[in-house]
Amino acid sequence: VLICKEAIFVDAGRPARPGAGRVARRWPHLTLWTPVNEPLTAVRFFCLCEYWHSHLHDENVLLCTTVVQRPTCGTALIAMGLAWIRPHFVPRRDARVEPGREQGGDTGPSPHLLYGMTILTGRAHMAKITLYGFSGSTYVRTIRMLLAEKGVTDYVQIPVDVLKGEPKQPEHLARHPFGKVPVVDVDGFRIIETPAIGRYLDATLPGARLVPADAQHAARMDMVIGIIDSYGYGALLAGVVAYHLFPDFVGGKNEAVHHAGLVTGKLVLAEIIRIQGVDPFLAGPAISLADLYLAPIMAYICLTPHRDEFLALPGVGTWWTLITNRQSYLSTEP
Repeated sequence: VLICKEAIFVDAGRPARPGAGRVARRWPHLTLWTPVNEPLTAVRFFCLCEYWHSHLHDENVLLCTTVVQRPTCGTALIAMGLAWIRPHFVPRRDARVEPGREQGGDTGPSPHLLYGMTILTGRAHMAKITLYGFSGSTYVRTIRMLLAEKGVTDYVQIPVDVLKGEPKQPEHLARHPFGKVPVVDVDGFRIIETPAIGRYLDATLPGARLVPADAQHAARMDMVIGIIDSYGYGALLAGVVAYHLFPDFVGGKNEAVHHAGLVTGKLVLAEIIRIQGVDPFLAGPAISLADLYLAPIMAYICLTPHRDEFLALPGVGTWWTLITNRQSYLSTEP
């Protein structure tokens, strides 16, 4: 909550709009503010001023209000704020979002509401996550960045080194019949293939969503991921990175493959930046799985002599600076 007081109250990227914190500080005497159309605004006011007001004024309704638009992080922040300010508050286990209240008319208890309640009652269940794969894998780093974005640090990582051929050993083939990494176990539920792992973890872990709710933004994310998987990975990793960093792994230096990788890789980045448009991140105003797919590949590109020519491509350098300053990138360097 202390972090929220400093980090959440300014609307990043919107300098023309005053942040909720600035409004709350200017008029601290107001107690009848009704910010239910933007649940995270309620979170901001609550964490800053230690009060809230919707249509009712008890803590259970506060929890219910924040889940109407399903903002998991909002529910979690409200729950942590309540635990801090009202240490003896015990939520009603039968609390529900009433039909017809605000948009959507959801009924509860929803998973988000129950999550907030478990925080308050000290019974929050943190999933047991085991990640199979070595940190040098770009796809493994994608999942590690996802976990970092979600604030998850207490997971187990079991290295499976691609460069040593370990994914093709019987032990790992029992996990993934095609010998790929990453593989993730969540409370005994095994998931293979990075797109499935990413969407599952995003949907089940608390924290900011990395799959956009907006349909067009989600489509842009899927396009970027598809382009990377189908055209970018082979060109950039096998054609450019492997040529310079680990040629023996791909059977030696092949000039034709290297040249083709440079040409296709630049085309891939140009199309991704076209999809990005004017937004700071690849699929919209907020970071998404698309950014987490491209970042580990670009990290390797920047270790080759072609770093400057790739970063000089329109839009690439600006995006790269934004990504490399994020803690999820810095904390997952191999």
